[in-house]
Amino acid sequence: SSIIEGPISAEVTSTDSKEMISQGKELAKIASNIVVKVPLTKDGLMACKQLSSNNIKVNVTLCFSSSLRQVARPRPRRRPWPSMLCHEP
Repeated sequence: SSIIEGPISAEVTSTDSKEMISQGKELAKIASNIVVKVPLTKDGLMACKQLSSNNIKVNVTLCFSSSLRQVARPRPRRRPWPSMLCHEP
């Protein structure tokens, strides 16, 4: 059982996708309500995809610029990801 019942965000500190994945897996082991937070970068989105494919809840940092929005925009013929959580359709 958790001290806090709702989701708890735990942020990775790396900027490298492989290290983010490793950190995210370790953070997710802390409790079942951990949501791993990754940066909105190409590496962060790669880590998001890998972590979510391992059934780890992932949150991506907010997007404040159009250049970052271009990085996160889904490719054609794919459903867009929900605004907060990163899930593969």
